[in-house]
Amino acid sequence: MIIVDDDLALRALQGDDTYWPAESPAIPWVLYSRLLLALQSPSDTGNLSRRASPALVRRALAPPESMLHVLDPRPYTRLATRLKIEYRLNMIVADLLGAAIHHRVPILVAEGNVGQHWPEICDLEQIELRIIAQDAEV
Repeated sequence: MIIVDDDLALRALQGDDTYWPAESPAIPWVLYSRLLLALQSPSDTGNLSRRASPALVRRALAPPESMLHVLDPRPYTRLATRLKIEYRLNMIVADLLGAAIHHRVPILVAEGNVGQHWPEICDLEQIELRIIAQDAEV
């Protein structure tokens, strides 16, 4: 398993496994809910919603386990809360990092989604952070 951000989760739902051919992508609940909101919002003109077809939205609402696993946050919510408080993170980032620590798996994110202090926090928390370059058209 590898934890992915919402941009890469969308790629997984489109059948693209370019960046994790041997790993199963998983998305934390908070990022999954943000992805669903972006895909279903009629007024959203962001990068995620621009790539949404009706078939993709249906797939996102009930993703096949073989394409994308949606993580249950309950086992790592306490951990995510600690990370949020200790590093002054928003809940999205805390959920992402908490999921990686709890499941002992790497995180794969699009370069544009990486916060300034993420690499330092990942080093401190012993999380493997993989970043997809911006020119990879995520």
